[in-house]
Amino acid sequence: MQIMDFLSKKAILTDIKSTSKEDVIKEMVDFLIESGDVEKRNRNKLIDALMSREALGSTAIGQGIA
Repeated sequence: MQIMDFLSKKAILTDIKSTSKEDVIKEMVDFLIESGDVEKRNRNKLIDALMSREALGSTAIGQGIA
């Protein structure tokens, strides 16, 4: 099994401009909204859920990968 079996190519963001964790999450959510993978009405709820998850422990792998 390959990692691309689980990922959508259109949902991979490679040029993140934000630097803070919260801003990166917001940028990623906005990208998913633009790609059609997330509904705009769920933006704040998703951001809150992701920030809560990050508070438990970072999902960052390193070198800009999360």
